[in-house]
Amino acid sequence: RVDEVLSSRTVIHDPKTPKKFEEKQKGVLTFDHVSFKYPGADENVLEDITFTAKPGETTAIIGSTGSGKSTLVNLIPRFYDVTDGSIRLDGTDIREVTQHDLRDKLGYVPQKGLLFSGDIASNIMFGNPEGGGQEMKEAAQIAQATEFIEAKPNKYESPISQGGSNVSGGQKQRLSIARAIAKRPEVFIFDDSFSALDFKTDVALRKALKKRTKESTVLIVAQRISTILNAEQIIVLDDGKIAGIGTHKELLRNCEVYKQIAASQLSEKAKKEMIDYINQSLAEAYEEYNPDAEEKPETVTYEELLEMEVKETEEEIAREKEKQIEKTISEEKTETEHPEKNEKPEDIEEEPDENSLGALEASETETVISGDAVANGDITETVPEQDVEEN
Repeated sequence: RVDEVLSSRTVIHDPKTPKKFEEKQKGVLTFDHVSFKYPGADENVLEDITFTAKPGETTAIIGSTGSGKSTLVNLIPRFYDVTDGSIRLDGTDIREVTQHDLRDKLGYVPQKGLLFSGDIASNIMFGNPEGGGQEMKEAAQIAQATEFIEAKPNKYESPISQGGSNVSGGQKQRLSIARAIAKRPEVFIFDDSFSALDFKTDVALRKALKKRTKESTVLIVAQRISTILNAEQIIVLDDGKIAGIGTHKELLRNCEVYKQIAASQLSEKAKKEMIDYINQSLAEAYEEYNPDAEEKPETVTYEELLEMEVKETEEEIAREKEKQIEKTISEEKTETEHPEKNEKPEDIEEEPDENSLGALEASETETVISGDAVANGDITETVPEQDVEEN
């Protein structure tokens, strides 16, 4: 059996006259009517897949088990070659360049984190051996691995067993992600790489990753819909075909397959974990800005979260609620300190007509109003809420 493996021939070959990538389309990945079936199979696993992933954007791939998600991303590093159609990176067909040049542009994190024997530092910097210690620590920080690394006696020199058998699944996953980040590739491929992370770590990691990958193309295969809510492009696969492409909000309206996934994929435990974390953030923010209040802030339900726009998801929900709390506190403070603002001046007998109000609201000119003028009752117009907050 060993001799059979050693004497086997690879089916993926480099071209005899390889091309070089075009620099003018750096990071642009295009699937052009791609179909694929495994050798010896009668039916396609993927059929007529067409989309473009661009730098600075996240393209997410979701679908039920067996829909072809991992198969799709495995075509990018040429673990397999397409049966029909083509995949282009930087405007060049990936079959026309060497595998080394192709994979040098990719940062690939598989479903199961893979570590090598050595230490933590050598594993993180495997794809960037010339990188320095600062790059290594930055990658670990983005991958949310710093805490458990610093807790070890030898820190980044702590030994790693073959396959990472001496670290937990979540730690192995984070080190694998850190290795891809340290490489600084044009294209990041995360094949369900966040599945071993708890919701809080998942949110923190993706938030930090978003800042680091502003100029890179990011592809995420995910099973948790909460992982991809803020993706610029979500591709829904169903039985090897594209059932829908769009944002979370667009797909909730137009794609029945995505609606079913959104409604049923998360377990009750996962839903509770996600909502508890968000409501805890709301409560902490409310207590920070209004410590003497006896009332508690309104909580968010899973159904409400699912229907919200992308900008109002996950940690952004907490930020929006914080702004509302700050605005309320600011208005209450203004009413307390300047009660005359709410009183109608005695020298005005007639209400302004609708046209005057419309002109005032439509005006983009901002007038600076002194505190003395307001206190003396010299101002007869209503002060916009934004100006009140700024004053």
